[in-house]
Amino acid sequence: NARATDMTSTGFTSRDIDMSRSPFAWQPIVTGNLSAGFEEGDKGGFVLRVSAARNTAGEAARRTVMLSPGRYMLDTRADVDAPSPGRSAYWLIECATTGAALGELQIIGRGALPGARAFEVGPNCPAQNLRLIIDSGSEGGLDLTVRRIGIVARGPSASQP
Repeated sequence: NARATDMTSTGFTSRDIDMSRSPFAWQPIVTGNLSAGFEEGDKGGFVLRVSAARNTAGEAARRTVMLSPGRYMLDTRADVDAPSPGRSAYWLIECATTGAALGELQIIGRGALPGARAFEVGPNCPAQNLRLIIDSGSEGGLDLTVRRIGIVARGPSASQP
């Protein structure tokens, strides 16, 4: 199973993208207007490249993790082609069993700020899905390179003693 310690690397490792570990490996999505895949990065490891035609929205990549109840920090580093109105990309972490959103971190678009986002996993959420959601907007599409995604434990949940 994939614990938070699996995701504290500064990039995507060969283990992270090994599909024999599915659903705990990263699963890039490829459709008619959306292409996501891994390429070797500049400093070792891999990067996730996402390319979407204009007027394309949806999930670009996903991974299931199993975090214990507690507080966590989600952070990312990504590069995007010239941002324009209507484009967005964000990470969504949700409970795999209920679909309830636990946290969201904007990469580009409405409310996008560099940094990290805190979230909390409760006792009734044994597995979580981390999903990259994009919307290319109506002008020219979207090209995005994700260099890092990380989840770091920050302590017990507020409801735990």
